[in-house]
Parts: sequence; structure tokens; C-alpha cells
Amino acid sequence: WQKAAQHKQKLEQDKTMAELAMLKAQINPHFFFNSLNSIYSLTYTNIEDSRGALHTLSRMMRYLLYSTEGERTTLLKEADFMRDFIALMKLRANSKLTITTDIPEKIHDYPIVPMLLLPLVENAFKHGVHATDKSEIHIKLRQKENNLEFEVENTYKEKTSTTDHGGIGLTNTKRRLHLIYPNNHIMTCGVDQNGKYKVNLQITLEQ
Repeated sequence: WQKAAQHKQKLEQDKTMAELAMLKAQINPHFFFNSLNSIYSLTYTNIEDSRGALHTLSRMMRYLLYSTEGERTTLLKEADFMRDFIALMKLRANSKLTITTDIPEKIHDYPIVPMLLLPLVENAFKHGVHATDKSEIHIKLRQKENNLEFEVENTYKEKTSTTDHGGIGLTNTKRRLHLIYPNNHIMTCGVDQNGKYKVNLQITLEQ
């Protein structure tokens, strides 16, 4: 009986790891296709900026290839990666888009699951930017020891329902949180009283 229980537990662990690998694989191509399309568009308007963007993207690719192979990376590296992504997106932002970020330079480093926060930022750019109207994206990270709070707020387009607003990125993030931090996270998302779409994630990180 004991051997059977251990075998069942091992199968569940293997299944979880396989599912996490699949979810991560879904995120990475999704991100790179979006980034390459952004840089391609930029080549038509500013060659120098597009070269800088390619350099930023290569740095991000290096991080993904060599720093996210394991189950954990570090919060500091994830924050740097996210800054690069935001800088890349700013290059192609239209004049009607306002982007504000509040990500501390000094971060207490803790292990964290790779590519956990980025899909929330991606969704804001994907779903919250109007082509002709004014749009806003606000990104904030707060940390108190091993307690992390990450918040993304963006303009809400009414034609997009709250059920499909997040798409694959938000769905995968919720699934990964459920698998890895089942009792150590709180995540809320929806339209707030100001008419903005807000995602708030709180995680207790482990050493």
C-alpha cells in the first residue's frame, strides 16, 4: 500500500512538471511572435530604435534560454526582464498611450517561477491599448520581505468581455499559480470603479 501511494504521488508530481513545461512553452512563442512583430513595424519608422530593440530582445532571449531552464529563477532577473519588455513596447507605443511603471531598483532577491508576471503585462498592451483614443497602462511592484504584490491596470475596451480579456496568458498564469503556489497567492482581476481593468497578484515567495 505504501509503495502504491508513493508511486501515485510520483506520478502526480511528474504530471505537474509536464503541465508546467507545456504552459511555459505556450508563453514563450506567444511573447516572441509579439515582440518580433513590434520590431518589424519599427523598422519602417526608425532604424536606430529598431536596432536597439533587437539588442534588447537578444538580451531577453539569452535570459530565457539560459536562466529559466530550471523550476525557479530569481525575482531580480525577472524584474530586469520585465523592464526590458516594457522598454521594447514603449518604442512602438503611439502618442496617445501613457505608460507608468513603479518597479523598485532595489529588490530583495527570492526564487520565483520564470515568466510568471510577464503575461499580465503583455495582456495590458494587447487588450488595453486603443488605436485612436487615449490609453493608459500602469504597472506597480511592491515587496515586503518575501511578500510580493504585483498590479497591472489598463484602459478597458468595453467590447472585450471580462471572461476573455486575459486570453491564454491570464489563463496560464492562473493555472501555474494553482500548481506552484496553491496556498500562497491571491489573484483578483476585473474592471474597477474607475472603469479600468486591473489585475492584482499577491504571492508569498519561498526561499
